[in-house]
Amino acid sequence: MSAPREFHAPCLGRDREMYELLRAGRVDEAAGRLAAYLDTAERQLVEAFTGAGEGGWAFWLRGRDGVHTHPG
Repeated sequence: MSAPREFHAPCLGRDREMYELLRAGRVDEAAGRLAAYLDTAERQLVEAFTGAGEGGWAFWLRGRDGVHTHPG
């Protein structure tokens, strides 16, 4: 992955939000947010590894020369 920080940065706010919900005892609401979070993450990873959404997430897995940097 050529830019892991940029790939993961958008998740940090969601992580904090789920933490705060759990801390406040709002477990059902946190579970709902987690489900949505995982659905989004799955879609982004599939797009990244398949090259779908040209100009989108696939960019983060390519080096400057356009070659995928992940194994496989």
